[in-house]
Amino acid sequence: MHEFSYPFEMADVGSGGRTFAFAADDGQRLALGARLGLQDVLKLAVSGEVSALDDDRTLLVRGKFSAVVVQNCVVTLDPVESNLEDTFELRYIPAADWTADLQREVEISPDESDVEPFEGSSIDLGAVVAEYLALALDPYPRKSGVEFTFDAAPRDEQGPFAGLAKLRNKV
Repeated sequence: MHEFSYPFEMADVGSGGRTFAFAADDGQRLALGARLGLQDVLKLAVSGEVSALDDDRTLLVRGKFSAVVVQNCVVTLDPVESNLEDTFELRYIPAADWTADLQREVEISPDESDVEPFEGSSIDLGAVVAEYLALALDPYPRKSGVEFTFDAAPRDEQGPFAGLAKLRNKV
């Protein structure tokens, strides 16, 4: 089980598909924030739908999430609040089919949805959202109006090995 878990039973999909909507509670937001190195996760809400594809063995999961997170500014370490919204699309195929696909050459286009194997009777949509949230985070959050400046210290004209050069004649 992940810190943000939402198991979805595949038997519940049916022929017309099924929608889902859920949000992280206080404990889940705290644990998810700790895992992702965030100061806080103020909000995380998810919605979408799961449908069976033509072969009835493959599930298509389409969803979106919105989150409000607090990260450390890379310059000042002050809190930086960010509003994140993103979509995701995954296809789940049985693990046996996944293994067969690994043994043959498969061409994947960038426009196709990600493919994941599944075993058992459920998939964890919360874990999927946690992964996509991690990808949506700004790797270098910066407080508004703050710039990084680099003040170079004066360099020694003789170079870093000047001390060793002085010792060369003494040995």
